[in-house]
Amino acid sequence: MARNNDNNTSQPVNADILHWFSGIQVWRLEEDFYLVRDFTPAHLTCTKFRTPLTISVFCTGGFLQGEIDGKPFTLRSNEALLTLPGQTVCLHYLSQDLRCTLCAMSRNMAEEQHVGEEYTLYDNILKNPVLTFGEEQMRAIITMTELYAYTVQQRQHPRQREILLTLLKVNHNLHAMSLHDTESVPDTAMERTGSIAMRFNRLLEANYTRQHHVAFYAGKLALTSKYLSTVVKQASGHSAGWWIDHCLMRDAERYLTETQLPVQAIADLLGFPDQSSFGKYFRRRQGVSPAHYRTIQTLKNHIDNETTN
Repeated sequence: MARNNDNNTSQPVNADILHWFSGIQVWRLEEDFYLVRDFTPAHLTCTKFRTPLTISVFCTGGFLQGEIDGKPFTLRSNEALLTLPGQTVCLHYLSQDLRCTLCAMSRNMAEEQHVGEEYTLYDNILKNPVLTFGEEQMRAIITMTELYAYTVQQRQHPRQREILLTLLKVNHNLHAMSLHDTESVPDTAMERTGSIAMRFNRLLEANYTRQHHVAFYAGKLALTSKYLSTVVKQASGHSAGWWIDHCLMRDAERYLTETQLPVQAIADLLGFPDQSSFGKYFRRRQGVSPAHYRTIQTLKNHIDNETTN
């Protein structure tokens, strides 16, 4: 848990904004930047969640295991875990000696410093979210996070945001530097592929609860649906249609297992014209109706609780 000697500069974060920080105090700048030192997310293990933020977790001891969008990862000392807005995260195990620092920023703040614009870094996050540093480089990064904390506390300084953005850009360049010796310089075609995939990801996060067809996103990007799906698959391993389904099913399963919302209300939230359309869509992908899925999950949770007790 982060510690701060000034109670006025460390505030609890609304769990609706960032589930990672539920019940934890952080250094923060409005709703745009969050910093947690000595981050030990034991309360998040075995729970799937996603955030609208760009997140970096810097490990200086122990290890952490989990999945991002269904792909397993292991985070060890002198490594950083990077996640993009909208990705689904599930933590499975953390060692008792885990030591981490977590930074997160809103899409607006990330775009102000062009984080993720470089093809190599964006592509690396999609394919392998864990970045390896040398001890010296990790020390430099942790020193930068200490400067973040200091800057966030300077609430009356007229250039506070500008200074923080400068520090974040420096740290971002340290990330990119670590890829310099291991990643080849992308050609023009690869740069275009990475740029299209990144723009698709942004459009998807903003529109998936209203627009369910690849044609909408292809039109926004002035591409054919087939070409967009091919490019997105090259960059991420999955087609554009797969990602649309992934976002919709992720939210549908969460609403059905974590809330008591009626199926009709869930259909409305996810942009389906009626409960019947949502039910057919869900059944084709899960093999059961939404109501049956909720019953199964409720029973499973009850059995798990009884076993635990």
